[in-house]
Amino acid sequence: MPNIYAIIRKKETGKLEYVEEWYNYKEFEDSVLCKFINYATSLSEAYCSYLPKISIEALNWDTKCHRRDAYSMQQALEEFKAKNDVVAFSHRYGGFTHFDWKFNDDVTFHIYTNFGFGSVSDFNATFMYKDVKLAPYSYYVKYRYSDYASVVRCTHQYYMNFEEWPHVMKDCLNFYEAVISGKESYIFKWIKEQLESMVNGLTNFLLSFSYDFYEEKFNINKVSKMATITDDDFWIIKAEKIANSLLFIENLKVLPKQVEADKYTARLFEIAEDFLPMLSEKITMVKNKVAIIEDKLHILENKGDYPLYLRIKEKYYYEKQWFYSSMKFSMIYFLMRLLSRIYPQYRISEVRERLKSLDDLIKKIDDTKNRLNSLKFLQNSLEKSYSTLMYNIAKYSEKQ
Repeated sequence: MPNIYAIIRKKETGKLEYVEEWYNYKEFEDSVLCKFINYATSLSEAYCSYLPKISIEALNWDTKCHRRDAYSMQQALEEFKAKNDVVAFSHRYGGFTHFDWKFNDDVTFHIYTNFGFGSVSDFNATFMYKDVKLAPYSYYVKYRYSDYASVVRCTHQYYMNFEEWPHVMKDCLNFYEAVISGKESYIFKWIKEQLESMVNGLTNFLLSFSYDFYEEKFNINKVSKMATITDDDFWIIKAEKIANSLLFIENLKVLPKQVEADKYTARLFEIAEDFLPMLSEKITMVKNKVAIIEDKLHILENKGDYPLYLRIKEKYYYEKQWFYSSMKFSMIYFLMRLLSRIYPQYRISEVRERLKSLDDLIKKIDDTKNRLNSLKFLQNSLEKSYSTLMYNIAKYSEKQ
């Protein structure tokens, strides 16, 4: 049997209460089932966000089941609302849907869902206390791909599963009950812990050469799986995160004074200013490596038979379709004949040896190019973060 999850306000006491109400599937006329209805048959799969209007002839057992489920849920929800003071309720509406649950004047929750849209499907809740958004700042250093926008977007993210609704509602209710029981300190403590985790993580970035990040896809529901990022990959991540960490200063300004936001703002500035010369030094080192490898590549590309090979490739690679794997021998055969003409004194074994040397040289050049491209990517990423860091330091220093 299906069910409705909800939070209701008791008429006698005004107290909020979480409830689950089971309901039965009902039978409907075929003409009713053929109408359009906003109902996601799957919360996570693509093209499942609604049931379109169809003809009676198009009804079959499968579509009839989905439509019966949708209308049964819709009717049960209307009946449930008619007999209860409903503050929050579960739904399967497809597409972008927003609800604001107001528990009292101070505590509200913004529920955002995007059911039935495949990889972009979403299910999250934003906790608000006196119009201040509670952001999970720790996620900024906890997850590799978390950025400013994703951190301040919501407080909690949930699995794309209808049975997640009880978790959403109980999380909200627990937060509300902590506030009304006089434990405002619970909120301030939570925010401080989030900020401490973020600032401590950024501090650890400064002198670290590797870092253990949780993987987002395993951690919507706190499943532990980690990935260790090292060396240049970590440099790219930490430079970007430290450079953009000052964006959080705008959020810190509106936090309650009990959080002591100025302390965290000062620490963010300190981290940014300490990192600036380190980042500059790293960029200089990378530039020097790029220059050395560019010189090495230039020498290799002018060595042996490579200039000849390059001219032939540029002229015939596409014309003779050598890019097909089945044509690789044709290119080698072409080179063998050409070398035999250029060096008629060479025996066939010497031509083959020359081709082998060329093949080894090509591999060395390709490896050098790949290394050079990686270093240039690193240089560009670090220089971009350096510019961002300089801009943000200047911008937010003026606002202090």
